[in-house]
Amino acid sequence: MDETQIDIRSIIGLLHRRIKLILITFIIVVGTAAVYAFSLTPTFTASSLILVDTKATEILDPSAPISNISGDNARIDSEVEILKSDNILLSVIEKQNLITNPEFGAKLSWRDKFMTFFRIKNTEKPTGEQALQSVLNSLKKAISVKRKGLTYLISVSAASISPQTSAKIANALSNAYIEAQVQSKVENILRARDILQAQMNAANEAIIKAEQSFDDFITNNIDSITAQTGRIDIAQMRQELEKLISNRNKNINNIDNIEQDISLKNWTLVAKNLQDDALAELQRQRDQLSSDLAKASGGSQLAIDLRAELAKIDDDLAKIANDGLSNLKQSIAGDQAKASQLRQQIRSSVLNSNLPADILTQIYSLQQNAQIARNQYQTLLTRINELEAQAQTQVAYSRVVSQALPPSKPSYPNKRLILLLAGISALGLGIGLAFLYENYVGGFSSEEQVENVLHLPVVASIPHVNVPVIDGKKQNHLSPAEFIYSEPLSAYSEAFRRLRLSIDNIKADKKDKVSGGTVIMVSSAVPGEGKSTIALSLGRTLAQSGQHALIIDCDLRKPSLHRYLDIERSVGIADYLLDSNESDILSQVIVNDKEKPLSAIIGSKRSKIPTDQLSSGAVLARLIKNAKKQFKYVILDSPPIIPIIDGLYLADHADIIIMVTRFATTSQGEAKEAISLLNSVKRENTKIISVFNQEEGGIHGYKGKYAGYYDNY
Repeated sequence: MDETQIDIRSIIGLLHRRIKLILITFIIVVGTAAVYAFSLTPTFTASSLILVDTKATEILDPSAPISNISGDNARIDSEVEILKSDNILLSVIEKQNLITNPEFGAKLSWRDKFMTFFRIKNTEKPTGEQALQSVLNSLKKAISVKRKGLTYLISVSAASISPQTSAKIANALSNAYIEAQVQSKVENILRARDILQAQMNAANEAIIKAEQSFDDFITNNIDSITAQTGRIDIAQMRQELEKLISNRNKNINNIDNIEQDISLKNWTLVAKNLQDDALAELQRQRDQLSSDLAKASGGSQLAIDLRAELAKIDDDLAKIANDGLSNLKQSIAGDQAKASQLRQQIRSSVLNSNLPADILTQIYSLQQNAQIARNQYQTLLTRINELEAQAQTQVAYSRVVSQALPPSKPSYPNKRLILLLAGISALGLGIGLAFLYENYVGGFSSEEQVENVLHLPVVASIPHVNVPVIDGKKQNHLSPAEFIYSEPLSAYSEAFRRLRLSIDNIKADKKDKVSGGTVIMVSSAVPGEGKSTIALSLGRTLAQSGQHALIIDCDLRKPSLHRYLDIERSVGIADYLLDSNESDILSQVIVNDKEKPLSAIIGSKRSKIPTDQLSSGAVLARLIKNAKKQFKYVILDSPPIIPIIDGLYLADHADIIIMVTRFATTSQGEAKEAISLLNSVKRENTKIISVFNQEEGGIHGYKGKYAGYYDNY
């Protein structure tokens, strides 16, 4: 298969092997997500919709303003920011009384609660400005203001644990924004009115000054005008005008005094200023009643009657005094009207008289200044009246087109979505962990991986096969090595013939030709990798090809070869190594493989002494030396390298070391450690090769499309 292609069978196999890891990961992640989702407090979100009319006009000014798209976009974005401003939010807090709301009100943080609980720090709820700032921060987190795409619509959303509260806050925020918008327009108009009011006051003063200048001119030149025109009536009207003005000013001063005396109920002074005899008579009667009341008993009927009569007189006094004051004000108004009429008559008489040119020029100049001041005053007065009318008729250029309604379902948490995402994430995480474990942490999954990690050539991949079944029963004492004899054309047997060929090639490539047989050590990093089965299968393959082969069970602590050969002997290799007579006769311990050409030295029982003494001893070295003289191949079924040191002593005798790695089981770290240990003790010319055991895939455990090839035999 091309390296760029995906091996579906390999992926399915990986998932099948690590299904337990994937399921555990899935259950943990989804379970945690479920606990988290169902422990969260549901939150409801309500939304209102606001339309911003950028072409809105004033009611009293219907002329449409000029608008453009770019300006509209900036305008709407600005309105969004205004909606989120502290000023609007503070208005919502005040109107909805959120200070005392259990959800938004000021409360202690988890940190403060923790410190208070453990008495690290005595913390109290914030108050005043701090409480208001806390509520403001909570409200900011609960609201969301967004423009709907490129439209003129603004969505105002509020989240709360209560559906009704979320709708109330969303509507309150929209209404507060509309009210603030109207208030802002009114304030701008009133600010402009105040500016014009100051100008109008200045214009009024200019009118008064111009009128006064005209009157002063006539007063100063009355003798000259009378002499030149011969009109004595002008002087008489002028004297009458001055009399009216003097009388009016006097009455105006009296009004202030009278109003003050009325408030103090000083009826004597009021009667004197108004010159009212009826008021003076009532005051005299009141004084008499007060004197009689002082003499009468407090609870007598006479006293009661006197008080009632006194109260009636007080009411009459107040009524007569107020009526007199009103009459006085009307008199002042009449004098003002007469004075204005006389002033106008004087001006008309002067202007219609035959006056010298210099006097007429001055009079016309004064009259023109007065007219200009009056026109300016009238213009300002008209504009002020318009602004005041506009202030009373302002409407917002934005409006709520959809009120927020209490939602029926919570917007958060979305439990289905959380569980769905958790499930997808859990599957991805589980598959990722399976991949990492398979390819980097756990066992090997391919020949290429073994070669890349261990830097060893993989000379054979042994397919996974089931233990032989006899009469419908699984025979636990048998091993897949039975396939070498029972199914010589199987993929399993073919793999060992490939291994035999690799061993022959290694022998042919060796530069230093050593006399005698070749010692092949079969080992693994840890127990359970199938090294004994590999050693037995290799021995049977060599023997079946006509080679004189011997297999020695060197696992003195846990021998297993005798079970696979179904041979029980009282004397094994441990007995031989412990024999003190140092006999070199191998026939004492060699057995045959059920009338097959393979010879074997088995270990029928465990050693009772430290096995490293036997593995490193001279007896075993002599045994291997003699075996090399009699056999072409001597196979050492060694113990695992990492837990037992015996294999490191055996490596010194080996010409070829076969490191067995089991598919998806052998730890990469342990395999590298075992290779490192072997490299530190083996002979320089000893070759280490690798066998990939129990590889999965295909029919009968062989790879892909070639599996059917073996089924035809």
